[in-house]
Amino acid sequence: VEQVAGPQQQARAIDAYQRALKADPMAPNVHYSMGLIHKERGDLMRASAFFQRALEVNPADRDARYWLERIDQLLAETQNLPKADDASTS
Repeated sequence: VEQVAGPQQQARAIDAYQRALKADPMAPNVHYSMGLIHKERGDLMRASAFFQRALEVNPADRDARYWLERIDQLLAETQNLPKADDASTS
């Protein structure tokens, strides 16, 4: 999977989005965009929180709902995986 932006661009975008959220905490597109960046970085917990906030601000946001459901599914799947300790004792 190809990344849309490299780590430096992502860090600059996060800084800009954080400033935007300070100016307007109800900006759903900013929450959504932050969710996308954190998803791309592999931080699914943080991505989930941003998609959830985007939906709180705009419940009709289908893209945020899609990614929230997808990430929550991935998180549930990873929590159900056997731990390395469990696999070695079986």
